[in-house]
Amino acid sequence: MVAIPRVRRHLNGMRALAGLWARLSATFLILAATACAQAEGVAPRADWHTQLNRDHPLVGRIWSPAASVYLQPDELLRRIAAADFVILGEKHDNPDHHAIQARVVERLLASGRRPALAFEMIAADQAPRLEAYQSDHPGTSSGLGDALGWDKTGWPEWSLYEPIAAAIVGAGLPILAANLSQEDAMGLARGNAPSDNQLRVWRLDQSPAPEVARALADDIRESHCGHLPEDRIPGMVLAQRARDAVMARAMIAGAGRPETDGTVLIAGTGHARSDRGVPMHLRQLEPGSTVFSLAIVEVSPDLPEPASYADNGGLPFDALWFTPRLDDKDHCALLLQHFKKKR
Repeated sequence: MVAIPRVRRHLNGMRALAGLWARLSATFLILAATACAQAEGVAPRADWHTQLNRDHPLVGRIWSPAASVYLQPDELLRRIAAADFVILGEKHDNPDHHAIQARVVERLLASGRRPALAFEMIAADQAPRLEAYQSDHPGTSSGLGDALGWDKTGWPEWSLYEPIAAAIVGAGLPILAANLSQEDAMGLARGNAPSDNQLRVWRLDQSPAPEVARALADDIRESHCGHLPEDRIPGMVLAQRARDAVMARAMIAGAGRPETDGTVLIAGTGHARSDRGVPMHLRQLEPGSTVFSLAIVEVSPDLPEPASYADNGGLPFDALWFTPRLDDKDHCALLLQHFKKKR
């Protein structure tokens, strides 16, 4: 277990509370004005990369499920700045989600915090290339995508993520590989038995609570629109559990570095769930730590209220930030076509 430098985090947190709102950038103030306007019933501004359903009543608003209230950006940032670990959940291909992540990271740095930045999108087997790039190119991230072979990974283009990375490396802070290697993830998904050491490191030697196991299996079914053969589900659940555990360990390692006082994780919204994602593992591995989970969520045209976005697990996040939708494609139909082509 890596201890988090509490005194350093506390001092930085005090600075965050004292000067956070004064340091907000003009871009963040635009979003604050948008949220205020919506709270007053005024139509939101149209300063979004995505345009579908941008006139939805939730667009630009930030919801706290625990308190059942809308938050203003300064209050959200105050809560984020007070946490040891922050998970910024995204829909991977929505550019507005990455723009919000970049703004949050920039404001977190401006508040005096010094987090490491961990990416779900960077796997363990890419870590040597990541470390070599950071050693050879301090203070810049423009060539990092090429160094990692990003265009061959299947993730959305590096240009969406680069502003987030640029804020961190510009502050002299590290970027971390957070995910399983592709080989390990695929091996688990195909039913390969992990070694004893892998079982321990990936926390697969500890059975999840039955309700968590059922929920993870349902998540896999739903994310594959019911098209995944049932005998593939157990392996996919193991891979998901291992990813979450490895990301949590990467965050703890990042927070334990001498130049940092916490870690921010960029990941899909499913990994940000407090009930069975990375936050669950963080609380088990570092029971004295504080975790903040933000889900950046596309609105649905027929769901005008935040509570309507709950599933069987409720809304398992500390806050939700709503954005327009990228597209209205039938992703389940596209996935079925993909499976048919593979067959």
